[in-house]
Amino acid sequence: MNQQEKQIIKNIVAVFPMLDESNKKYLLGLSEGMVLVRKQENAS
Repeated sequence: MNQQEKQIIKNIVAVFPMLDESNKKYLLGLSEGMVLVRKQENAS
């Protein structure tokens, strides 16, 4: 993992407890969608 990736994760971890439930659900949906897209791209 490079420094930029580590910084992204640190930022998400830091802000996550401050988010309301709707924003947490939004991030969950966004991340699940990204995983699905990558899996489909890798399967092609």
